Amino acid sequence: MTAQIADATAAPENSREQRRRDLERRSLRAAFADALGMTWTIAAWFWGIFLVVQIVVAFLANRYADKGIDLANFTPYGAPQIFLFVMGIVTGSGFLTVHVLSGGTRRSAVRGWLVAAPVLGVSFAVVNLLVGWIVKGAISLVGGEAESTTFYGDGEPITATAALAVIGTVMYASGLAVFAAYRRWGGWLGTLALLVTLAPASFMSWSFDQGRTVELAFPGVGTSGLGWVGAVVAIPLAAALVYLLLRRIPVE
Repeated sequence: MTAQIADATAAPENSREQRRRDLERRSLRAAFADALGMTWTIAAWFWGIFLVVQIVVAFLANRYADKGIDLANFTPYGAPQIFLFVMGIVTGSGFLTVHVLSGGTRRSAVRGWLVAAPVLGVSFAVVNLLVGWIVKGAISLVGGEAESTTFYGDGEPITATAALAVIGTVMYASGLAVFAAYRRWGGWLGTLALLVTLAPASFMSWSFDQGRTVELAFPGVGTSGLGWVGAVVAIPLAAALVYLLLRRIPVE
């Protein structure tokens, strides 16, 4: 009899725990889908405009310059990674309150967004390299000269793409951290907190510079092994910062 009573008591507890886990998984998937969906919906416009601008600038430089094109002035990376940083801020400000009020938790939002970060970082890196190749081809069609290091990382497209993936991941997570700091502490303290919230991105940038020379202009190419380790370590550092700041952030 005692065992039967214990089993009957445990059953509702197990059922509630299972429902809680199911809700957490659904909330995590929703946060992940929201982050990817919004970012890539806006990114479709960004990449289209970015590609046109790159080609137009390259054409004008070739048309009116006295010699070959100096692509150092408009390299097809940098802006996409800044875009991901901004989208990290927009994701937090646009979805956190809605997510929680819809029955989700802060934890599921944080986990969903942090899972989305490397997906966005990798996908942007691949598109970034494709855009570089397209621009390089367009420059060649009009008779211009393109520096191979700008697009291929001195013949190392895999290394260059991997570096852009790490940069994009850290930048998106840094955007989430910046949002969380401003949401938690307001304007003055949030701005002061930039010294902390941007620290992983700064550390990543410094790490990628280790072992490089001026000639190797593409991020990651020529970086020492220890520098690569530091750049990759910046990802969990940024993720931990986001988790700490967003886990118990007030939601109005």
